[in-house]
Amino acid sequence: MNTMEKCKVMVAVLIYSHSMILCWSHAKSAPKLLVISFDGFRWDYLDKTDTPNFDRIANNGVRAKWVKDSFLTVTFPNHYTIATGLHVESHGIVGNVFYDPVFDEIFNMSSPRSLNDSRFWGGEPVWITNELQGGTSGVYYWPGCGANIKGIRPTHCVNIVDITNSSLNMWKHRTDTVIGWLSDLENDVNLAMLYFGEPDVSGHRYGPNAPEIVQKIQLCDAITDITEELFKNLSAIDPVHYKVWLKKDIPPEYHYSNNRRISSIFMQANEGWGIRENWNDPRYKMGRHGYNNSLMNMHVFFLATGPSFKEGFLSEPFELIDIYSLMCYILEIKPAPNNGSFDAVRQLLRDERPMNYEDYNSKMFRVNISIWEGICIGVICNATMLIYLLKRMKKGYLKLPVMPNSNRIHVDKKITERTLWDNRI
Repeated sequence: MNTMEKCKVMVAVLIYSHSMILCWSHAKSAPKLLVISFDGFRWDYLDKTDTPNFDRIANNGVRAKWVKDSFLTVTFPNHYTIATGLHVESHGIVGNVFYDPVFDEIFNMSSPRSLNDSRFWGGEPVWITNELQGGTSGVYYWPGCGANIKGIRPTHCVNIVDITNSSLNMWKHRTDTVIGWLSDLENDVNLAMLYFGEPDVSGHRYGPNAPEIVQKIQLCDAITDITEELFKNLSAIDPVHYKVWLKKDIPPEYHYSNNRRISSIFMQANEGWGIRENWNDPRYKMGRHGYNNSLMNMHVFFLATGPSFKEGFLSEPFELIDIYSLMCYILEIKPAPNNGSFDAVRQLLRDERPMNYEDYNSKMFRVNISIWEGICIGVICNATMLIYLLKRMKKGYLKLPVMPNSNRIHVDKKITERTLWDNRI
């Protein structure tokens, strides 16, 4: 806390079922934003045990009833949706594992090659938007930070290595690293994003209602193309407990069809049911997500506090894609093209003004004017000095330096034009 006080930052928190987002903003100088993700943190987990720190944030700031995930409701697509404000079909991370038929390659969330391959990562994540507009970003384990996007990466990036490591020492190290970024006045990081793999790992291992989940919540508080015949066969197996769609028939409200990486047949189990390759596989996961994003158990929660936010306010639900424009608003940067709506989240703010691009353009115009004023003054000063030096040289008061073993130009007060001298001079 001492480090935070030295930074003079206020704390704001956004939490979603795959993540908790913690936002810091500075009231008097350039705003700072910290986004923390606790993976697999369902919207109602706050009610499973005492969470005094989360409660304090909610009481001092804002909390949403819940937040609607993107479809599919799994880790990588939703984390990258937060970062870009884009639907899954738009940014292209359509699953934790998927096949790209053009690249003829499989993306795998456990593969360092996939994590660093910029071809897979579409859109413009907020850390790149921030860098392009003069900010400094630090990203720890957030999906996508290791890829070069628009030719750059965040200034600080610790790429994903082992998301299952939930030891207290490792968590403390990550937290200390990110706090260090924000408190280092020389680096002047104004956006930091941090990911933790719990309680997602424990939820898969023990189930969402197991006692182990409560322990993790407390710790968080501290592919191929398939034929029509196969589609018909799959559809007939158990139409009561799961649905099968051809890609072209996936409901448009899912925003999960307009991307080549989405397979030609899509299967989705009803809540409480699962699909597995081998029913005897001992690695079968318990508390699953990935179900339809209209289900309450797939919804997420949101908390935020700081000088930008109202106090003790309970907002109506909004969607995950809307968080991106809120982050840009706090950072005072212009959003890249995205699918979200700032109007959906401005209810959270003390000042409910819409995101005004005219104000932004006016601000950038003033900044550009200041830059051009500086350039013009510098050009005038340099031109004046150059003219002065040339006049002094013409009158013979100055001589150009003589370089050994080369032809030289000598200016003498008795000589009115340049004369090449040989090496004997």
